[in-house]
Amino acid sequence: MHSRVVGTWVLGGAIVTLAALRDPSVHAQVPPPKKAPDYSGYVTVGEVVGEVVKADDKQVTIQVTWYVPQVRGGGGVRRPPIGRGGNYRNPFAPNNNRPRNPPRVTLKEQKHDYDFRMVPESLIRFKSLPPKYDENGKRVSYSSKELDELRAPPGAPGYAASLFDLAPGTIVEVVAMRDRKIPAAKVTEDDLCVKYIIILGSNRLTPNLPPEKETKAEKKNKAKN
Repeated sequence: MHSRVVGTWVLGGAIVTLAALRDPSVHAQVPPPKKAPDYSGYVTVGEVVGEVVKADDKQVTIQVTWYVPQVRGGGGVRRPPIGRGGNYRNPFAPNNNRPRNPPRVTLKEQKHDYDFRMVPESLIRFKSLPPKYDENGKRVSYSSKELDELRAPPGAPGYAASLFDLAPGTIVEVVAMRDRKIPAAKVTEDDLCVKYIIILGSNRLTPNLPPEKETKAEKKNKAKN
Protein backbone atom coordinates (compact mmCIF):
# COMPACT_ATOMS: atom_id res chain seq x y z
CA MET A 1 0.00 0.00 0.00
CA HIS A 2 1.45 3.31 -1.01
CA SER A 3 0.40 6.90 -1.47
CA ARG A 4 0.99 9.36 -4.22
CA VAL A 5 2.10 12.94 -3.66
CA VAL A 6 1.03 15.24 -6.45
CA GLY A 7 1.59 18.93 -7.07
CA THR A 8 -0.91 20.69 -9.34
CA TRP A 9 -0.61 24.16 -10.80
CA VAL A 10 -2.55 26.24 -13.31
CA LEU A 11 -0.24 27.66 -15.97
CA GLY A 12 -1.36 29.37 -19.15
CA GLY A 13 -4.89 28.07 -18.74
CA ALA A 14 -3.77 24.44 -18.51
CA ILE A 15 -3.74 22.33 -15.39
CA VAL A 16 -0.23 21.00 -14.96
CA THR A 17 0.50 18.08 -12.67
CA LEU A 18 3.88 17.22 -11.21
CA ALA A 19 3.81 13.88 -9.43
CA ALA A 20 6.21 11.75 -7.46
CA LEU A 21 5.44 8.26 -6.28
CA ARG A 22 6.47 8.11 -2.63
CA ASP A 23 7.29 4.42 -2.57
CA PRO A 24 10.92 3.54 -1.76
CA SER A 25 10.62 0.27 -3.68
CA VAL A 26 9.85 2.23 -6.85
CA HIS A 27 11.98 5.31 -6.34
CA ALA A 28 14.54 5.68 -3.59
CA GLN A 29 13.82 8.85 -1.66
CA VAL A 30 16.77 10.45 0.09
CA PRO A 31 15.54 11.74 3.46
CA PRO A 32 16.32 15.41 4.15
CA PRO A 33 19.08 16.07 6.67
CA LYS A 34 17.90 16.54 10.25
CA LYS A 35 20.44 19.32 10.79
CA ALA A 36 20.71 22.40 8.60
CA PRO A 37 23.75 22.34 6.30
CA ASP A 38 26.72 24.47 7.30
CA TYR A 39 26.91 27.31 4.79
CA SER A 40 29.67 29.20 6.61
CA GLY A 41 32.13 28.34 3.84
CA TYR A 42 29.91 29.87 1.15
CA VAL A 43 28.56 33.26 0.10
CA THR A 44 25.10 33.56 -1.46
CA VAL A 45 25.40 35.09 -4.94
CA GLY A 46 21.77 35.54 -5.96
CA GLU A 47 18.75 33.76 -7.32
CA VAL A 48 17.17 33.15 -10.71
CA VAL A 49 14.05 31.41 -12.02
CA GLY A 50 14.19 29.05 -14.96
CA GLU A 51 13.13 25.75 -16.48
CA VAL A 52 15.00 22.54 -15.74
CA VAL A 53 16.81 21.14 -18.78
CA LYS A 54 18.50 18.27 -16.96
CA ALA A 55 19.57 17.41 -13.44
CA ASP A 56 21.64 14.80 -11.65
CA ASP A 57 23.58 14.54 -8.41
CA LYS A 58 26.52 16.45 -9.92
CA GLN A 59 24.89 19.34 -11.74
CA VAL A 60 21.60 20.97 -12.66
CA THR A 61 21.08 22.85 -15.92
CA ILE A 62 18.29 25.40 -16.18
CA GLN A 63 17.16 27.61 -19.03
CA VAL A 64 16.55 31.20 -18.02
CA THR A 65 14.48 33.60 -20.11
CA TRP A 66 15.74 37.16 -19.72
CA TYR A 67 13.99 40.40 -20.67
CA VAL A 68 16.74 42.33 -22.42
CA PRO A 69 16.45 45.90 -23.77
CA GLN A 70 16.93 46.14 -27.52
CA VAL A 71 19.53 48.74 -28.37
CA ARG A 72 19.54 49.96 -31.96
CA GLY A 73 22.96 49.45 -33.50
CA GLY A 74 24.15 47.56 -30.42
CA GLY A 75 26.54 44.64 -30.39
CA GLY A 76 25.82 40.94 -30.19
CA VAL A 77 23.80 39.12 -27.59
CA ARG A 78 25.47 39.30 -24.19
CA ARG A 79 24.94 36.55 -21.69
CA PRO A 80 23.45 38.02 -18.49
CA PRO A 81 25.41 36.98 -15.38
CA ILE A 82 23.74 35.41 -12.35
CA GLY A 83 23.37 37.60 -9.28
CA ARG A 84 23.98 40.95 -10.96
CA GLY A 85 20.48 42.21 -11.49
CA GLY A 86 18.50 41.82 -14.70
CA ASN A 87 14.92 40.75 -15.24
CA TYR A 88 14.14 37.09 -15.80
CA ARG A 89 10.84 35.46 -16.70
CA ASN A 90 8.90 33.91 -13.82
CA PRO A 91 5.55 32.38 -14.86
CA PHE A 92 4.41 32.41 -11.23
CA ALA A 93 4.98 36.15 -10.72
CA PRO A 94 2.62 38.98 -11.74
CA ASN A 95 2.97 39.73 -15.46
CA ASN A 96 5.60 36.95 -15.63
CA ASN A 97 8.00 39.34 -13.85
CA ARG A 98 8.22 41.34 -17.08
CA PRO A 99 9.24 44.97 -16.45
CA ARG A 100 7.48 47.88 -18.07
CA ASN A 101 9.03 49.01 -21.31
CA PRO A 102 10.95 52.26 -20.84
CA PRO A 103 10.12 54.98 -23.41
CA ARG A 104 11.44 54.12 -26.90
CA VAL A 105 12.95 50.86 -25.62
CA THR A 106 11.78 47.40 -26.67
CA LEU A 107 12.34 44.38 -24.45
CA LYS A 108 13.25 41.12 -26.14
CA GLU A 109 13.24 37.66 -24.59
CA GLN A 110 16.58 35.85 -24.64
CA LYS A 111 17.06 32.27 -23.48
CA HIS A 112 20.33 31.08 -21.95
CA ASP A 113 21.27 27.81 -20.25
CA TYR A 114 23.18 27.88 -16.95
CA ASP A 115 24.91 25.04 -15.12
CA PHE A 116 25.02 24.92 -11.32
CA ARG A 117 27.12 22.41 -9.40
CA MET A 118 25.48 20.28 -6.75
CA VAL A 119 27.44 20.11 -3.49
CA PRO A 120 26.76 18.15 -0.28
CA GLU A 121 25.09 21.24 1.22
CA SER A 122 22.64 21.66 -1.70
CA LEU A 123 18.95 21.24 -0.85
CA ILE A 124 16.00 20.59 -3.18
CA ARG A 125 12.68 21.90 -1.90
CA PHE A 126 9.04 22.37 -2.86
CA LYS A 127 7.84 25.93 -2.35
CA SER A 128 4.35 24.69 -1.45
CA LEU A 129 3.24 21.52 0.27
CA PRO A 130 2.13 19.11 -2.48
CA PRO A 131 -1.18 17.32 -2.00
CA LYS A 132 -1.08 13.72 -0.84
CA TYR A 133 -3.32 10.99 -2.26
CA ASP A 134 -3.88 7.37 -1.30
CA GLU A 135 -3.74 4.42 -3.72
CA ASN A 136 -7.37 5.08 -4.73
CA GLY A 137 -6.68 8.66 -5.73
CA LYS A 138 -8.41 10.11 -2.70
CA ARG A 139 -6.79 13.15 -1.15
CA VAL A 140 -5.59 12.49 2.37
CA SER A 141 -3.91 14.53 5.08
CA TYR A 142 -0.31 14.32 6.17
CA SER A 143 0.43 13.12 9.65
CA SER A 144 2.25 15.44 12.04
CA LYS A 145 5.32 13.23 11.73
CA GLU A 146 5.24 13.42 7.92
CA LEU A 147 4.93 17.21 8.01
CA ASP A 148 7.87 17.49 10.40
CA GLU A 149 9.96 15.30 8.10
CA LEU A 150 9.03 17.34 5.03
CA ARG A 151 9.88 20.62 6.75
CA ALA A 152 13.29 19.39 7.91
CA PRO A 153 15.96 20.60 8.28
CA PRO A 154 15.23 23.65 10.47
CA GLY A 155 15.60 26.93 8.60
CA ALA A 156 15.21 25.43 5.13
CA PRO A 157 12.53 26.96 2.89
CA GLY A 158 9.43 25.01 1.90
CA TYR A 159 9.25 21.24 1.96
CA ALA A 160 11.64 18.41 1.13
CA ALA A 161 11.93 17.26 -2.49
CA SER A 162 14.40 15.08 -4.38
CA LEU A 163 16.34 14.97 -7.63
CA PHE A 164 13.55 12.89 -9.12
CA ASP A 165 11.23 15.88 -8.79
CA LEU A 166 13.47 17.89 -11.13
CA ALA A 167 12.00 16.50 -14.35
CA PRO A 168 12.70 18.48 -17.55
CA GLY A 169 10.23 21.35 -17.76
CA THR A 170 10.01 21.90 -14.02
CA ILE A 171 10.04 25.59 -13.10
CA VAL A 172 12.48 26.26 -10.28
CA GLU A 173 14.11 29.08 -8.39
CA VAL A 174 17.83 28.47 -7.95
CA VAL A 175 19.57 30.21 -5.08
CA ALA A 176 23.24 30.15 -6.06
CA MET A 177 26.30 30.44 -3.86
CA ARG A 178 30.08 30.42 -4.22
CA ASP A 179 33.01 29.29 -2.15
CA ARG A 180 33.92 32.04 0.32
CA LYS A 181 37.60 31.63 -0.56
CA ILE A 182 36.97 32.92 -4.10
CA PRO A 183 37.10 36.74 -4.31
CA ALA A 184 33.87 38.23 -5.65
CA ALA A 185 35.75 39.95 -8.49
CA LYS A 186 37.11 36.62 -9.72
CA VAL A 187 33.95 34.53 -9.56
CA THR A 188 32.96 32.84 -12.83
CA GLU A 189 29.91 30.79 -13.76
CA ASP A 190 31.92 27.63 -13.15
CA ASP A 191 32.23 28.63 -9.48
CA LEU A 192 28.47 28.79 -8.89
CA CYS A 193 26.85 25.98 -6.94
CA VAL A 194 23.38 25.27 -5.58
CA LYS A 195 22.29 26.41 -2.16
CA TYR A 196 18.59 25.79 -2.76
CA ILE A 197 16.57 24.56 -5.71
CA ILE A 198 12.99 25.56 -4.96
CA ILE A 199 10.35 23.88 -7.12
CA LEU A 200 7.65 26.35 -8.16
CA GLY A 201 5.67 24.21 -10.62
CA SER A 202 5.84 22.60 -14.04
CA ASN A 203 5.82 23.88 -17.61
CA ARG A 204 5.03 20.50 -19.17
CA LEU A 205 1.77 18.58 -19.46
CA THR A 206 3.55 15.23 -19.35
CA PRO A 207 5.69 14.91 -16.23
CA ASN A 208 8.44 12.30 -16.06
CA LEU A 209 6.79 9.80 -13.75
CA PRO A 210 8.30 6.54 -12.53
CA PRO A 211 6.68 3.29 -13.69
CA GLU A 212 3.76 2.02 -11.67
CA LYS A 213 4.47 -0.91 -9.39
CA GLU A 214 3.18 -4.12 -10.96
CA THR A 215 0.59 -6.17 -9.10
CA LYS A 216 0.96 -9.93 -8.65
CA ALA A 217 -1.80 -10.49 -11.23
CA GLU A 218 -0.01 -8.31 -13.79
CA LYS A 219 3.25 -10.15 -13.23
CA LYS A 220 1.46 -13.50 -13.61
CA ASN A 221 -0.21 -12.44 -16.88
CA LYS A 222 3.09 -11.12 -18.22
CA ALA A 223 4.77 -14.46 -17.43
CA LYS A 224 2.04 -16.34 -19.35
CA ASN A 225 2.61 -14.19 -22.42
